[in-house]
Amino acid sequence: MEPKITSREAFTVAGWMYHGRNEHNEIPQIWDNIFLPRMNDIKHRTEMGASYGVMGNYDPQTGEFDYLAGAQVDSLDDLLPGMDIWQIPAQTYAAYPCILADIGKTFDYLYNTWLPASPYERTDGPEYEYYGLEFTTVSDPAKSILYLYIPVKLKGK
Repeated sequence: MEPKITSREAFTVAGWMYHGRNEHNEIPQIWDNIFLPRMNDIKHRTEMGASYGVMGNYDPQTGEFDYLAGAQVDSLDDLLPGMDIWQIPAQTYAAYPCILADIGKTFDYLYNTWLPASPYERTDGPEYEYYGLEFTTVSDPAKSILYLYIPVKLKGK
């Protein structure tokens, strides 16, 4: 299956940041212990029931990166204590559906199989996980769909 190539306007995600290598499952802990219990308290959300896992600033020397579990907002007024923001630039993305249990395999496929054979290459900017209304781990995790968005541009452009 091919990713869908799509363009998005710039947007802002507000949430809680992690920096490291996720060696001790810190990212799921941010979701379970910080973001999910407080997500309904985030003001100025643009899409109720949707959330983002934004990743970037990867350091190949240390393996460390930034990860923000959050929600899209249209105002930075009334942020909750300890919240961070990530400005996502207008960009073209390869968007690919997957289930949470396969997220690692899906990233591996996109970067090591699809991208090298495609007319695209990764470009600067964060990538993100989008958890929309199709994502509901409560009902059936095997059918709970999220989307991975990787910033791309045509090779050589």
